[in-house]
Amino acid sequence: MKTKVWLSRIWVGGLAFASFVLSACAAQNELNEHFKFLETIESNKNIVEQTMDVGDFELSYRRVGEPKRAVVVWIHGTPGAWNDIGKLMVKEDFTESTLFVSIDRPGWGKSQYKDNPRLVTEFSEIAHLIRPLLHQLKKEAPDVPLILAGHSWGGSVVPAVAAEFPYCIDGLAIFAAGLDPELTKPRWYNRFAKTYVGRSILGQQMLDANVEMYALSPEVAKLAPHWKEINLPTVVVQGMEDPLVNPANADFAKSVLNPKVSHVLKIEKQNHFLHINSVDLIQKCLMAVAENNLDSCEA
Repeated sequence: MKTKVWLSRIWVGGLAFASFVLSACAAQNELNEHFKFLETIESNKNIVEQTMDVGDFELSYRRVGEPKRAVVVWIHGTPGAWNDIGKLMVKEDFTESTLFVSIDRPGWGKSQYKDNPRLVTEFSEIAHLIRPLLHQLKKEAPDVPLILAGHSWGGSVVPAVAAEFPYCIDGLAIFAAGLDPELTKPRWYNRFAKTYVGRSILGQQMLDANVEMYALSPEVAKLAPHWKEINLPTVVVQGMEDPLVNPANADFAKSVLNPKVSHVLKIEKQNHFLHINSVDLIQKCLMAVAENNLDSCEA
């Protein structure tokens, strides 16, 4: 009897986790529409696939647009791929004057070590793997600002890259990202995902994402000595109804960033998925950084 009770509790826990994932990711119809859109973006002739060798690592990315006003490099969250931000990549009023480069974040998609594909969870390692691309883009378009941007886990990486290589970047844009070491610690569903039942019901992408979530808090903690050193124009955008990233991360960002060069935007009734339902806002905030008019990043 005790065994049956124990198994039933595990099963209920598994259902609870699965329900959380479905509800937290966005409204189901919103997700379905996004997935249908992603099926079309691969064939978009304006979006060019390129790769760059960094030692024994191959960085894969897609690019679209013209560098007339700015260059933007985008880092996706977990799990994810370059096309997460695809809705922005097909906005002609944006790409006609902005070169937009979206990478497969190291360890995801085609961005892999050639002989030993694996997750890359250390921010410093990610920074070193994408630095050659930033350097190349600065040489390609030296007269326009280069903005490093990211969403969710990718947004958490952005300030680490800026701390390592500030000379490669002219501004930062961080969307729905965990930045506070305390607020980014694993939650109950992360712990559940490490159990036998959790591992059995989740796909490999979600399991890999869970590994990254355990790495997140220690990695953002390493940024503590460097926040005040970041003197680049920076915007942080956070939805106040985000079930995946604690909205209090916005307050943390405001407390550690240099107020003279930063702007933190809190959006009421906004969930985690800005890259799906608030693409116009992302465009506006990227241009706010490029033009160093941070207050124009507003909902």
